[in-house]
Amino acid sequence: MVSRSWFIRAVRVAACLVLSLPLAAASFAGPVIGFGGGLSTGGLLEPRSDPWVPMGWISLGGDFGDSWSGFARIGYERHDIPLGVVTCLSTDCPRVPHAELRASYVPISLGLRLSAPRPALSRLRAYVEAASSIAWARYEQDIELIYPNGGYQRDLIQSDHWLAGIELGAGFSQRLTRGLGFEGGLRYAYRATPRPTVANRGLRTDRDAFSQVSLVAALVLGP
Repeated sequence: MVSRSWFIRAVRVAACLVLSLPLAAASFAGPVIGFGGGLSTGGLLEPRSDPWVPMGWISLGGDFGDSWSGFARIGYERHDIPLGVVTCLSTDCPRVPHAELRASYVPISLGLRLSAPRPALSRLRAYVEAASSIAWARYEQDIELIYPNGGYQRDLIQSDHWLAGIELGAGFSQRLTRGLGFEGGLRYAYRATPRPTVANRGLRTDRDAFSQVSLVAALVLGP
């Protein structure tokens, strides 16, 4: 099993490499702004019970050369799952109208993209990309109780984390008109597992890292 310390060191090295190339390319032909969305899974650290959920992001980048480009991206996604409730047969037991675990992510990524040479006739181009990422994550356990005497209680426990990771992607881009394009593809994120807390005790935190898979699409504005 890959140790957490090795994983963190590898992410730091990757971050330095990813940051150095875009910063060295002072002649960015841009900016290129992307507004994207898609479906993501794996955010609750338990793929068997984690459905696909909507996610979105904004990116800013530019080309330096015919095939290479750099980008910065910030996104948001939220995953929910109902909590199992123990059955109580006593008349004094409270009713539980709402009980769930939530995981929210705001990933911030800096990366490089390699695109196929511009074709002579078609405007369709394939690409692969890699990015260093750090995600702000919030895990919440939210339970509401209504007692037989009319009393109400809400237990909301939350914990915040910063998760280092990497993102890999592949897809295609299509120029629609001058200044407007479309792109779609598949993105894979590999992130460090958050420390165990009360808020995420129903999730799998016994591994050093977890992965997320996303189907993505975006409109791109720029040259």
